[in-house]
Amino acid sequence: MRPAIKILVVSLIGLLTSNAFAEKVLPLPTGRIQWNKDTRKIDANVSGLALSKVLAKLSGSTGWKFFLQPGTDRPLHVKFKKLDRGAALRLMLGDLNYAMVPGLKGVTEIRIYLSQPSAATELVLDKTDTTISKDWLARELLVSLAPDSKLSIEELAKKLGATIVGRSDEMKSYRLRFDSEQSAAQARDALNEMDGVRSDNNYAYHRPDQSTQSLLNNNSDFSLKPITSSDGCNVVVAMLDTAIQPLSANQAGFLMKPIGVAGEASLDPNTPSHGTAMAQSILQGLRSVTSPGAGSTVRILPVDVYGNNEATSSFELAKGIYASVANGASIVNISSGGSGDSTLLNDVIDYAHSQGTLVIAAAGNAPSTDPVFPAANPNVIAVTASDTHGQVATYANRGNFVDLMAPGTTRIKFNGTNYDVTGTSPATAMISGMAAGIDDCGEGANIKSIRTWLDQNYAFRNQP
Repeated sequence: MRPAIKILVVSLIGLLTSNAFAEKVLPLPTGRIQWNKDTRKIDANVSGLALSKVLAKLSGSTGWKFFLQPGTDRPLHVKFKKLDRGAALRLMLGDLNYAMVPGLKGVTEIRIYLSQPSAATELVLDKTDTTISKDWLARELLVSLAPDSKLSIEELAKKLGATIVGRSDEMKSYRLRFDSEQSAAQARDALNEMDGVRSDNNYAYHRPDQSTQSLLNNNSDFSLKPITSSDGCNVVVAMLDTAIQPLSANQAGFLMKPIGVAGEASLDPNTPSHGTAMAQSILQGLRSVTSPGAGSTVRILPVDVYGNNEATSSFELAKGIYASVANGASIVNISSGGSGDSTLLNDVIDYAHSQGTLVIAAAGNAPSTDPVFPAANPNVIAVTASDTHGQVATYANRGNFVDLMAPGTTRIKFNGTNYDVTGTSPATAMISGMAAGIDDCGEGANIKSIRTWLDQNYAFRNQP
């Protein structure tokens, strides 16, 4: 059986109770590095953090400038105390070499390379965004523990004066809430001094606006049929979105049992939810690349990341992505985005990417050129929407972070009424459906050929 290619699609729009991944813990990067100005010694306890990030932190506290040879970055696993600069660098760099170069104004430059110092051309910068996002949840922290950590999150939360409002033991990551912003800031400082623990910001991602227009006298029907391959192969689209309502009989066979990571949801039975609209949009994209009369082995796994809340957060999105991949998702459709660039969410996207997952996200409906996350993550393909003339839609985001553009309106049916649904979410859902159809078990496509086909047909050319 040809293994299905994994694709994770993220578009702007109670964890599964099975033990499918209960025994596996995702080793999220943790660690700290400290420079003592008085003793001029370095302490480090780092597990999985990129060398470039560790050097960036060291640069910020020492004033040294690091230049790294492109292609030599790697995860770092070191633990030491009270080492001088030379001894610390030898432990951190492994097979890499370094050279000390006197810089301008007395600044020390350290070039890190394989064989030639001149190859170290990439200035290592601390890329931590100090701008406070409007979506920042200032009273919350996301706390991740190293896989071998003996810390109890319950005892740690009690010590910090926090309430645990979300947890993922599979990722050893937890959502803590404090009584005040000051308490959260003090807890962050305390956690930064601990080994085997990491604290990250949490960001809200609000429910996407859904523009729908009911249509009269339109009797279009969905004719694509779900089929099962003889070898059991199928491509799964795990759609992270709002909860989904029952689909019509000719579409229901494409749905798998839903997963929820944010509690139970109550839906208005008279209006299609965003999740319902996106599921049908994915199927529209799938139908567009499927031969007439042929069936499809593609299935949709709905993952509710909202529950009854007006917003989800980077924690629920990370939790939903991990659950989706662990449950065999070949494609995931997430309908959230915002201005906050979450470290935890980026780590889980990197994990999905390492599993052969293609990540696709909607660019947003501002319109703006400002980056929207998770779409702006470099391991994510960002999708915006076009109008009926093939130009970027007036409501749609654009900018250097956008990769693809697809029609921004899809037609769905709910309770016997047809609707036009507009936005970058349906554009992304269409892309996910087409990608799934290209990867359908009978086609034998691979990630490279899927990406090539998408670029050839839907590449976004940065428009004013």
